[in-house]
Amino acid sequence: MESRIKSRLLYIALAVIMMMEVFFTGNVKAEKNTGETGAEWQTDTVYEGENIEQQDYLTRSHPVRSYLTACRDGGFMRVQDIDSDAGILAEYYDPSYHLISSRMIGKELPLFGAFYETGQYYFLLTGQLNLDERPDVEVYRITKYDKNWNRISSAGLSDCNTVEPFRSGSARMDTDGKRLYIRTCHRMYKSLKDGLNHQANVSIVLDMEAMKITESYTAVSRSPFGYVSHSFNQFIKADNDMIAAVDHGDAYPRQIQLVVNSANSPGALSGGRKETCILSFPGRTGENETGASVGGFEMSDSSYLVAGNSVIQDERNLKRKTRNIFVASVDRGTNAVSVNWLTNYQEGDGTVSTPCMARLSDNRYMILWSRGGTTVFYTLLDGNGKQEGRVYELKGSLSDCAPLVENGRLIWYTWQDEAVNFYEIDLQDLSQYRMKRIVNGRKEDGEKESEEDSSRDQEIINGNDGEKDPDDSEDEFSAPAAGTRLTDTKSKAVYQVIKAGPAGGTAAFLKPSGSGIKKITIPASIRLGGITYKVTGISADACKNHKMLQSVSVGKNVRSIGRNAFYGCKNLKNVDMAKNVKTIGDKAFYKCTALPRIIIPEKVSKIGKKAFYGDRKLASIIIRTKKLTNGRTGNGAFDGIGSGAVYTVPRVKAQAYKKLLIAKGADL
Repeated sequence: MESRIKSRLLYIALAVIMMMEVFFTGNVKAEKNTGETGAEWQTDTVYEGENIEQQDYLTRSHPVRSYLTACRDGGFMRVQDIDSDAGILAEYYDPSYHLISSRMIGKELPLFGAFYETGQYYFLLTGQLNLDERPDVEVYRITKYDKNWNRISSAGLSDCNTVEPFRSGSARMDTDGKRLYIRTCHRMYKSLKDGLNHQANVSIVLDMEAMKITESYTAVSRSPFGYVSHSFNQFIKADNDMIAAVDHGDAYPRQIQLVVNSANSPGALSGGRKETCILSFPGRTGENETGASVGGFEMSDSSYLVAGNSVIQDERNLKRKTRNIFVASVDRGTNAVSVNWLTNYQEGDGTVSTPCMARLSDNRYMILWSRGGTTVFYTLLDGNGKQEGRVYELKGSLSDCAPLVENGRLIWYTWQDEAVNFYEIDLQDLSQYRMKRIVNGRKEDGEKESEEDSSRDQEIINGNDGEKDPDDSEDEFSAPAAGTRLTDTKSKAVYQVIKAGPAGGTAAFLKPSGSGIKKITIPASIRLGGITYKVTGISADACKNHKMLQSVSVGKNVRSIGRNAFYGCKNLKNVDMAKNVKTIGDKAFYKCTALPRIIIPEKVSKIGKKAFYGDRKLASIIIRTKKLTNGRTGNGAFDGIGSGAVYTVPRVKAQAYKKLLIAKGADL
């Protein structure tokens, strides 16, 4: 890693520590397999990470890391970027979701962009940083494989105004004839005007037969295919010489934009361009927050269909929190736009996730979204984006895996560490669905799968249907039920019982004595009502918007800091985080604008979305854990922190964490 340290004196003072750790600042440059069914694969390998609800984003998206394709034998291949130097995981399952085999595909460049399948080939898009703005660095590479993952050839793009590919956006591909179209994004070379590295979209055209890039648009301009500055998500579709793309922009233009080209030869993207505003956003140009996201794009015979969510877009849009699902339809003949709203939640009544879409046939689609990450809603759409029939729901989650239509079923999966959950909806009877859980791909004690279908209320996990073991005996000890609130007579802080029994219990810190308190000490344990409770968690919203709070000390038994726990504590200046903390929730320290320093302990394995977003005075972020991965670190976790902040990380994780921090918003 190449580094520029602002002060040689600082370098000398930290030299001893750097033998163990690496510092990042804002100035750092710092077995052959056919997929055919065979014997069931058994493995104890655990790939740490997850994709649950990773399709959802609030401000900026990220590359899709999860893919599901159909194999010739009726089974499936799961392609998953696991954020590992080992490569990209490819797993093969039979039609009943038993794991048959597994392999790693080496990453040609360290940053994962996208996967795409054609009838004969697989394509992987990867990239790498170019912080020195060198014209000879290959920033993008498209690699072509046969269906046995044998490498055929590759094509690369360099000298393309890029210091970081895939920054604050996604990457998607589509084909038409021999051309592969790529719509993605990048952070550009420093602007001569203001010295900043601005972000924008990127368009690339690849001749798949010759494996040659025939067109690319990476400059700051109104390119032939719709330049968008600050493009936070990208989609592309090709159909009968028509190429269409959708961008979620916050600057030039500040809108969700559709651009359509009539392809010609040799310039596939230089035909007659049409640009259409799908949804515009009030507010300042370049204000990252828009209160909306985009999750799906399809082309029917009559319309271009764009699915997303949004708050009410008025002068208060950036203060609103409740989003609703919409499908916009753009007439392919007249360019007229109509927007159909599928939900109608009122402000303050929760919100919805970024949706996804699946094409069932030429003019029939399904849209899916979730609420709370625990319930999935879905309904049918016609070719004009109009809802057909009622909205259905199931218990479960979405992910960044685009749903696959296969043999009358709509299928997707979620992944968390050793477990993969496959969901399927019966397209002949949408009320019928099921979930099958595979843990490490093998059965345990005769059964290592679980199913849930709509005819049952009980959830089966690893063969346990939730019934009480007949050998269990009732305990006569009377203890508070889980969820009971108890107030400490000394501090007046409120705790919530997690579990209690004669030998003691566990509890979570629920809230302090009042909103004017300046210092909070969360103990390792507390005795309430004659029972000693270990304090193992800080509840969601525990100290949200406690604007007088200045100091927090977290006890040694605390394992989790909940969502929004210290959200908006704008005067919080000191956080003494316990060494046993494992999880930091979404927006846990959101806009703690006075906080100068934070230490992330060595046991932390998960940091939620926007956990430290907007902590603009953070000058020192010391990361002692070695367990962070892309899948377990939320989008925007380090966004909005000043460019002069110093990140201290374990030396053995230097390269991986630099990529991770940048991907999660750090301005390195």
